[in-house]
Amino acid sequence: MLYETDANNNIAAEYTWDALGRPVTMTKGGVTYYYHVNGHGDIVALTDASGNVVAQYQYDAWGNILSKAGALATANPYRYAGYYYDEETGLYYLMARYYDANVGRFITRDTFHGFENEPQSLNQYAYTKNNPVMYVDPNGNYAWIVLSFLSGGANATWQMVWDFYKKYKFNRSAWINKFDWKKFGKLFVTGGLIGIYGRGITSYMTKSQIAKAGQFAWDVTYAAKEYILLQVAGGDPITWSGLVDAIWNKAKGYLDFLKKLK
Repeated sequence: MLYETDANNNIAAEYTWDALGRPVTMTKGGVTYYYHVNGHGDIVALTDASGNVVAQYQYDAWGNILSKAGALATANPYRYAGYYYDEETGLYYLMARYYDANVGRFITRDTFHGFENEPQSLNQYAYTKNNPVMYVDPNGNYAWIVLSFLSGGANATWQMVWDFYKKYKFNRSAWINKFDWKKFGKLFVTGGLIGIYGRGITSYMTKSQIAKAGQFAWDVTYAAKEYILLQVAGGDPITWSGLVDAIWNKAKGYLDFLKKLK
């Protein structure tokens, strides 16, 4: 959310965000306030430009507000894990669904039905696999996993692709014979997994999952190579968005794999 309006369509509050989707500032009544976030992503305080605390919060592991203080403690809508908090209902709005911290559950079912061999995933109301200390669920469903993977992978490889493109342009032979496709695939999958889980990803992966990631890398490489060579053959520019779109179908095919890692 970038701004809120009143009944007369006047802007009542404006917000800015960082690259990770965390709130940075709230401007209200012509005054800008700054969010303070802990390692879990919880909003623990809000200060003005002089460093005066205008809102302060404490939560339990599930997001129940244990205490709040300050002139803007109620007016500020962003709280636990950076989620939007509805004061009237006491629920957190997680885009796809509402989350009730009192019971540690969503109030509606997930569209993902779960895995037969993973009992916790079969509870479609469960929040973060019953592990709110380690995980958050910014969108209320699993769709964000693929988007995070694509963004992380493309960010990890784009400079490599762009540098090669600037040097060889539409030289098809160079793309086929000189571009390091194996390195590209490894970088893309590694960047994608880091985009989802952070740099400790390998500590959570089993041998079979690592093998699956290797196959994923090969398929991602094939999709990217196909896109780039078609662009080169047609004399069309290679773009970041085009690269992501080309890999999207392959990534969708691995959605279950990514979910199981979660």
